[in-house]
Amino acid sequence: MLGVHGAGADDPTGALLAALAASPRVGVLVSRPVPGADGAVDFLVEHDNAAAREQLGTGPLVGRRMREVFPEHPGSAYPLYRQALAEGGTHRTTTVFPSPEHPHLDGHVFDVEVHAAGGRLVVQFRDETARERDREALAANERRFRALVEHATDVVQLFDADGRTRYVSPAVEQILGHRPQEVLGRHYNTLVVPEQHAFLDDSFAAVLAASPKQLISLDLQVLTADGERRWIGARLTNLLGDPAVGAVVANWRDVTENRALAHRLEHESMHDPLTGLPNRRFLDELLSHAVARLRRGEHATALLFCDVDHFKVVNDSLGHAAGDALLVDVAKRLRSALRPSDVVARFGGDEFVVLCEDLEHDSDAFTVAERVQTALHGDYVLDGQDATVTTSMGLTLLRPTSTAPDALSEADAALYEAKRGGRARVEAFTPRMRAQWRHRLDTESGLRRALQAGELDLHYQPIIDLRDGRISHVEALLRWQPPDAEMLFPGAFLPVAEETSLIVDLGGWVLEEGIARAARWHRELPTAPCVSLNVAGRQLHDAAFLRTVERLLDEHRPPPGSIELEVSERLLVEDTASLARTLHRLRERGVHVGLDDFGAGQTSLAWLQQLPFDTLKLDRSLVRDLPAAAPSAVVQALAQLSRRLDIATIAEGVETTEQLDAVTELGCAHAQGFLLCRPVPAAALAPLLDAGRIPATSAGTGRAPAQVAGP
Repeated sequence: MLGVHGAGADDPTGALLAALAASPRVGVLVSRPVPGADGAVDFLVEHDNAAAREQLGTGPLVGRRMREVFPEHPGSAYPLYRQALAEGGTHRTTTVFPSPEHPHLDGHVFDVEVHAAGGRLVVQFRDETARERDREALAANERRFRALVEHATDVVQLFDADGRTRYVSPAVEQILGHRPQEVLGRHYNTLVVPEQHAFLDDSFAAVLAASPKQLISLDLQVLTADGERRWIGARLTNLLGDPAVGAVVANWRDVTENRALAHRLEHESMHDPLTGLPNRRFLDELLSHAVARLRRGEHATALLFCDVDHFKVVNDSLGHAAGDALLVDVAKRLRSALRPSDVVARFGGDEFVVLCEDLEHDSDAFTVAERVQTALHGDYVLDGQDATVTTSMGLTLLRPTSTAPDALSEADAALYEAKRGGRARVEAFTPRMRAQWRHRLDTESGLRRALQAGELDLHYQPIIDLRDGRISHVEALLRWQPPDAEMLFPGAFLPVAEETSLIVDLGGWVLEEGIARAARWHRELPTAPCVSLNVAGRQLHDAAFLRTVERLLDEHRPPPGSIELEVSERLLVEDTASLARTLHRLRERGVHVGLDDFGAGQTSLAWLQQLPFDTLKLDRSLVRDLPAAAPSAVVQALAQLSRRLDIATIAEGVETTEQLDAVTELGCAHAQGFLLCRPVPAAALAPLLDAGRIPATSAGTGRAPAQVAGP
């Protein structure tokens, strides 16, 4: 028989062998039973084929006993061989053929079919190891996939082309309370709220028209078994054309809490957490929409900028909790005074903005402002204490050409005028204010440039000791030299700086330059003066002020008493307790403290006892009318009081010889003014400091000193 070793023409199995011999995958062994060495039946191989030799990886097996080639072991096919021999017929099994002679087959799985014919066994076998491993891997993957689907928190739902459920994973019961079998066969719309049916129909049609690679995402509101509404986020894919799936696959999860969190975060990002009012970000959007509507309508729109007067005093004296309570109360009163259509927002700090649309007449804006002011002015209970509160307001009417930033800037400019005019009032924006507002913006941007570009300088004005004529102090005065422009004096730019954080930056620069200059003079001169530096209120209340001063003292190391910081009398009414702590700390570091502009404001002699002052500078308004009797009496009394408190008096603004003689005779210790010397740059002051005095100073002699030129 061709291709089958050992087959003869008269072999009764020849027809069967001829049919199997040509099979490239099925191995064939024909054997006859023979007694084994242990008396058990063995089988002698009479025929084999090429597929048998290839699968077993061996040469011809004809003439060899099968137990020699494949030892009998539990699970082997030998019992099947004997059963077939005894019973006849065909038998099948799956077995493993381990063999010491064929180690490469260890663990291989074979499908075996045994046929008994003519006293012989025809054994057909095929190595199914690779296929079995594929089947096991597929089965493992299927088990893994099913475990993931069955235990996932996300729901997997399969729909047919008509939108009816063919499968839904068990997670549907956790989310909606429906058992999976209750959902099978149901249309997708049965789980969705009625108002979204049309939307979902359109979306499902879009999925049916989409390619298998397209993913369509939806947010849907569904109904639980208890009738509760929940939000799900779903992703749908059209796999109807995939033979392995044949369905529209929907993966969805419960996003109710996520949506609620997103909405809460969005609300918080648009609202002030303290008052619950819209915040500046939300106001910008509302104002932009209002401007757009104004261009299409005929009614007026007004913007009102409100500021609580002296709010910092409340915070500093009663505490931040009282300040917060005041802001909450102001917000409530604002809402109660406005129409439902009006918008009130917290702009920041103690500033509120009111947006009023659809006003019949421009004059209605002033009516709203008066109503708001009436609601806000009055008594408040803060931390158990009664407080009277007033507000300042700026009002602007929007024009069709307005922009949201311009409207806010105009209202802010009007508010600035209201505060400058004495507070507790309403000011309407005018074209004049626009020019002032532009000046403020230009000045602010110019100062920021000046700080970076080195356009600032300090000029120094000597202060003379009237007892011996020597220069005891020099006051540092800020100057700004813009490029291609005249030098600017503090009155031209400090008011703008004091309204912004720039005053802190400018003050920091003055401290740096002044302390460094004082340290240099004391290294270079035998008798150097004390350098007086002016400190603004916002500087003193800045949290970093003391740290900045102490850092500069440690860095430049000026001798104790070589630096004096001057504070204005006007600052004392704001927060004396806090100011006292700061001034005492400065004294501990060897810094002298001077009280500037004494007599210009609400003078209180008690401050001289409570605060650690080294010098008392009499305001120029007290010196101007000397030697008249009334001002002479005041100056003399202050000079005597200061001596008793060990505080040196400085008469400021001395411009005539009569004034110089008067302050000398009245007992002032020091004098400063144009009569003696104008402020000059440090280089121009060097000759005077070398001499230690103003040339030909005649303090107390009635003779005018020689003046030193300067700006």
